[in-house]
Amino acid sequence: MTPFGRYLTTLRLNRRVKQKELAEALDVDPSYISAIESGKKAPPSNKAIQEIVIALKLPRDEELLLVIPEVQVFISLMSDWEYESF
Repeated sequence: MTPFGRYLTTLRLNRRVKQKELAEALDVDPSYISAIESGKKAPPSNKAIQEIVIALKLPRDEELLLVIPEVQVFISLMSDWEYESF
């Protein structure tokens, strides 16, 4: 899973939106959403990302996290990080 795919999945699930529902809003096949989220397809174009932002009704801060690749990598690293007990 790519950082973009992981974050998109998180945003979608937090809003209780199914892949099929998001796909319908974007006028794409649900398998395309699945492929993006699983990392089998690269993140979509900026235009498609803006359509995702609208479909998921993302506030500006979450939108920025979705479109800035460096932030996506940071989010991925932080979600993989495990705290050690001392």
